[in-house]
Amino acid sequence: MPDASKQAVSGIETREVIVQPLPPPDRLIMDWEKAPVCFMTDDGTSLSGALAKKMISRGWKVVALQWPKEMFQTPEELPETIRRISLAGIAEGQVQAALIEAAKVYGPASAFIYLEPAWTTGTQTDAVIIKEQEQYLQGIFWFAKFLKPALTGNSQDQRSAFIAVTHMDGVLGTSGEGDWSAVSGGLFGLVKTLNLEWQTVFCRALDVQANTPAERASDYILAELEDPDRLLVEVGYGPQERVTLALAQPVRSSK
Repeated sequence: MPDASKQAVSGIETREVIVQPLPPPDRLIMDWEKAPVCFMTDDGTSLSGALAKKMISRGWKVVALQWPKEMFQTPEELPETIRRISLAGIAEGQVQAALIEAAKVYGPASAFIYLEPAWTTGTQTDAVIIKEQEQYLQGIFWFAKFLKPALTGNSQDQRSAFIAVTHMDGVLGTSGEGDWSAVSGGLFGLVKTLNLEWQTVFCRALDVQANTPAERASDYILAELEDPDRLLVEVGYGPQERVTLALAQPVRSSK
């Protein structure tokens, strides 16, 4: 972290962003509608299946949205009880078509959980990888656009949720270690924006440390989904357990 004392400018208050430990989340007694529906992106790993099975055991209906196989690694098999919808691509119309098809299965979504996929880069150049990831980030914005009517349309006594899960260092990218996709940072910005604009929707961005076992990661995600704290937007799970970002005490120049 940069030294906040070196950033002080005459007459201007500066603050350093720090990692702040958090206690385990409380669990809200959910007032979801009967048999709530969750649209979930399949990340191509065992996390998708582990999370889906746990949600189904709690009364959820889950639809898995699978990305084009040429973009990401071949997904692991999901439980037979989970309905799968394959995206033809990540263009606006293709995302819209997949969501329309998903809604036909069980109805409108009460929650959307985005699981950052396992990228397949092969022998591609850095420029090609960056371009594809930028296109992919745009695809996430299409999801938000077309899910807005369903998620914001619930009555005040029902809860909707938009959750994004990335896999960086578990401390929200502040460790300075690792080489992560720019998509991860863009997702946190999107969730913060939605949290301001969608006042009736529970929005949260999670950074679950890479290589966290699927069962443990799925427990983290469910715990955050059921957290009653609507003021907290970004949470990390990693070497320091549960954390968020906060501002340190202000530093004011003596000049």
